[in-house]
Parts: sequence; structure tokens; C-alpha cells
Amino acid sequence: MMSNSNMSNNSDLFVEKSLQFQSDNINVEQIPIPISDAKFGILKLTAISTPMSKDVSEIIFMVDRSGSMSDVCSDGRDKMQHILHTLKNMIIYFKDNKSAKVYVNIFAFDDIIEEIVERTDINEENIDLIISKINRISPRSSTDIEKALISIKCTIDKIQVENPTHNICNIFMTDGEATAGSHDISYLSGLIDRKITNAFIGFGVEHDAVLL
Repeated sequence: MMSNSNMSNNSDLFVEKSLQFQSDNINVEQIPIPISDAKFGILKLTAISTPMSKDVSEIIFMVDRSGSMSDVCSDGRDKMQHILHTLKNMIIYFKDNKSAKVYVNIFAFDDIIEEIVERTDINEENIDLIISKINRISPRSSTDIEKALISIKCTIDKIQVENPTHNICNIFMTDGEATAGSHDISYLSGLIDRKITNAFIGFGVEHDAVLL
């Protein structure tokens, strides 16, 4: 996962930190990066426990439902199953933590945008309906990341007008393989609102790490 949020240098924020690199260098023909002898690494952080924020949060989920999400991973499950499993766990967490003041808006995208769950708070009364809507998301067409980012910006603008004091977070879940719309990384990066928190989560070992 990559985010535009800055990581604090304050070591007091974490009770555990570790960084482990693979032995092989990154294949620069597959992933064109401007660093020689670079290696993939796994950074593990365990944050300290803190009280739940009293601020109101608005979370926009944008879920890739393109055809490539049907690709099967090494565990026998496809990328779509992994995305939905992750998404449902987050939704259930919001339901179980009643002190969290969270509104969610869930969209699915391929070459069109579909609103799966209108902006709502999660509670015992609506959790089953929301989970059932999430379960109906299935792979189908091409991947238009440009259109998805433009849609997110429109949603952000609407929330900021109606709820200017709320914190907004965009969680973008994809394999990052753009097959429709613009492929230009600089242009796509320019569509991102950096005044909010953005998290881009890649699924599948062959997800487009350069783009994300």
C-alpha cells in the first residue's frame, strides 16, 4: 500500500519496527526504476494503541471490478476475492467500533463507475445489506483508472461542500493495470487531491507498482 501521507520520524509512534529485503535485485526491465541494485523489501510496523479519534471521517472506497481481477493468485483465490475480503473486514470493523464516527461511500469501477453503497454510517441495522451489496461486485470489463480518479474528485468536492470539517480518506483498491483511459502516470497523479489522505492498495503479485 502506498499513501501520500507523510510518515513521522517520531519512533515513539511504534512499538515494533522491522525491514527485510529480498536477496534478488528488482528486474528493471519489468519495473523501470531509476535506482541500480534495488531490492524489494517488507516494512513491518506495529503502532502504539491510541484512543479512537473523535473527528468525523469520510471514507471513499474505489474498488476495481475489471476483468483482470478474475486472475487467480497463488492461494487459489482470485484478486476480486481478496479485495472483497479486505473491504468487508474494514466495514465490519467500523460496525464493531461504535465510537468511530465514520461515513463510507463505496464505488466499483471498470470502464464505468457504479455506486455500490451510498454515503452512510455503518450499524447493526444496515451491515447485512451492505455486505450483500459488496458480495455482488464481480469482474467484467476494462480498467479506466482515469475515470475512477475523476469520480473520486467529484465525490470529495461534494463532501467538502456539505461537511467542510470532516476528514476525508480515499482508499483505492486495484491491480493497477490501466487498460482504458489515460495511462500517463504524471497526468493520473495530477488528478489526486493531496489535501486529503489517499491510500492505494495493489492486489496480485503482478500489480502495477510503478503506477501505484
